[in-house]
Amino acid sequence: MDQSNSSLIEETINKLNELDGIVSKLGPAIQPEAVKRLAPMYFDDGQPLPNGNNGNKAGAEANPAPTEDREQFFSSLEDKPAENVRHIAAWFYSQYGVVPITNEMISKEAIDLGRIVPDRPDNTMRFAKDKKKKGQSLFRKNGKGWQWTVSGELYVKETYKIGKGKNSLPEKEPK
Repeated sequence: MDQSNSSLIEETINKLNELDGIVSKLGPAIQPEAVKRLAPMYFDDGQPLPNGNNGNKAGAEANPAPTEDREQFFSSLEDKPAENVRHIAAWFYSQYGVVPITNEMISKEAIDLGRIVPDRPDNTMRFAKDKKKKGQSLFRKNGKGWQWTVSGELYVKETYKIGKGKNSLPEKEPK
């Protein structure tokens, strides 16, 4: 191990010990949340990052809230109609993995969230490309819906910093 790594490790240990001293004074119920919020200040030159962007200077969209809380997930994301389709598809990915996503699913979720989506979310998914990776398609047609491609899965994991969900899609309500 070279000298620069050794000093970096020692500095990190000191910061972690200092953070532990502060967090240990708090109640056990809020300690995990306190670490999540305080750690970026300790490891990004002591400056809190804007928009709750925890450790990622590329922007809040690149690091939204954990996916257990739907409202918190969407609160850190841009509210533009075409982007809302991707955000909702990313939310479904974080909950259910790769599943066919229909216009009805996107529209219902948008209404529940109070977000605007285009009249034809399927067209948004049909033409969605990853601009960073030579315009690879993010979705492919599957039955009556659209699902993430392999490139789309990589895109959603990198962009939203989320993992693949393992829940089953809820059953449709009878009409």
